[in-house]
Amino acid sequence: MSPATVQVAAQWANPSDFLSLLLLIGSDTIQKAIAQQAGDYLLPTPVVFSFGWVPYAWSAVITCVTSGTLLPSPDHPCSVIHVKTGNSRVNEHWMIGRILRDFETLWIPKNHQHIVKTLHLSAGRAKAGLCLSVLQATKTHNAYMRRRDFWWWSGYGVAILQLIISIVPWGLKKNWSVFAITVAGTALAFIRSSLPHWTEELLKARIERFNSNHTFILTRGGGWAQYAVLLLGASHGLSYWNSSVPRADPFFAPSQLLKPSITSAVFLSLAVLWSILLITSAGITDHRWYLLAVGVVGMVHTFIIAAVPRSAQHYGLHVEEKCCLVDKKVMRVLEKAEYIYPGVGRSLLPVYFPGLLRQDERTFWSRAALSEEERRRNSVYY
Repeated sequence: MSPATVQVAAQWANPSDFLSLLLLIGSDTIQKAIAQQAGDYLLPTPVVFSFGWVPYAWSAVITCVTSGTLLPSPDHPCSVIHVKTGNSRVNEHWMIGRILRDFETLWIPKNHQHIVKTLHLSAGRAKAGLCLSVLQATKTHNAYMRRRDFWWWSGYGVAILQLIISIVPWGLKKNWSVFAITVAGTALAFIRSSLPHWTEELLKARIERFNSNHTFILTRGGGWAQYAVLLLGASHGLSYWNSSVPRADPFFAPSQLLKPSITSAVFLSLAVLWSILLITSAGITDHRWYLLAVGVVGMVHTFIIAAVPRSAQHYGLHVEEKCCLVDKKVMRVLEKAEYIYPGVGRSLLPVYFPGLLRQDERTFWSRAALSEEERRRNSVYY
């Protein structure tokens, strides 16, 4: 057998060198997975040990002293409209973007989907008109409490599976190194994901503005958005207007649970521990396939958690369906909304019709603006 064949066979029998490199990839996915899972006050956040933790730990240290925010940038663009003032703001908060994304893909009411499909059939094209879904905040749950769903609990199941895989070489060959690395990595991942800074940044702004009586609209804007969401506060909703802008320097805010010096020390210490774990794992010479399996299982789960749509309750959004305003003509939807919910159509008008209006449209909205205050006083929704 040639030397090259021997080397290739030995590498596949007990792979080396690349395991430490794998631990350096996927840091962005780790950040998104934690953002999806964090926010629980009672149990550790279940984000499992996987590839990518080492670079993420060090990038978080840099973020701690620069931008001061843990959450990733929104990956689903949308705008938040304050109905009372008519002001529109581009959303910069991770969770609000995910709320609109998951509404469109997962938890939009079934009858709303049916109405939109019927609209598409009547219009003869895949996208037509606008569907304005009206949702009402409920009093049955605290608006800042996130409900643990299947995907949240799956983190604990995957962590147990990883420990079972890692304990096999210990039971067969009395080699506990893979198990020790897995236990240490799982502990560091759970500790890093459960730091109070995540809950502070995700939910603190909402807790401070609990019982909001304001009404907000979430929309991706005109031209390509099929849905818009009208959220009625009714004295027990959430202030999406203030939450749409991340708080400046949450690590150093007066309400922060830890002092700035302690915060920096905690993040730096965790980054050092992750680096030590990386160096230690690079020194393992036997049973590397088991360590690779542990990392692959964790990586797959992390990718799923970072991308999978979640329910409204998972985001702390406890709402009930009120109605659906839909038409193949967007202007008609805005006119219906203005008639039922004063100010809503006017707030959406510059978003979907930024240009000049026809004479009859200008007349309608001029009259609506003159009578808006009176209609608000007589409306049961304000």
